[in-house]
Amino acid sequence: MNFHLLHAIAFMTVLLFFTWLSWRRRTRRHRRKIRQAGRVLAKLSEISHPGQRLAYLRKIDPYTFEELLLEVFERRGFKIQRNKRYSGDGGIDGKVWHDGELYFIQAKRYSNQINKRHVENFIELIEVFQCRGIFCHTGRTSSGSKSLVNNHPKILMLSGSRLLDFIDLDIPFSIT
Repeated sequence: MNFHLLHAIAFMTVLLFFTWLSWRRRTRRHRRKIRQAGRVLAKLSEISHPGQRLAYLRKIDPYTFEELLLEVFERRGFKIQRNKRYSGDGGIDGKVWHDGELYFIQAKRYSNQINKRHVENFIELIEVFQCRGIFCHTGRTSSGSKSLVNNHPKILMLSGSRLLDFIDLDIPFSIT
């Protein structure tokens, strides 16, 4: 057999092995974050004070927060699509369908005030893809960010008590 062909086969084998290993690591990480989101959801039901519940959400892992939101959407009967990876997702943390309409989900686990630029970037995505969006966050909403969302009919913001009501599966929730 040709020496160069053997090298090419060996190289492709090594490349395939590392690709498989990377995929396996991401898949395990996703399953772990989904399990953590389930535990967070159970823990939140034990915390009665809204301020303490929000403080707890601000301390969880950001990827677990993403999974928590997708888990709640799914439990509420929405069709969801998780991303294949957490970083480099283009600003879309998940997709949700409601009445045949696509919604992009943006999840930000903030401790402080949200960054207005994140809201602007999300609005740009919604306009490019011509769909709707739900911007979910645990921080404080500035008047500038509120104004951006209020002036854009295709964006819904879930934060503060509205976010907590959404996560509480015993409280009815409507996207409209």
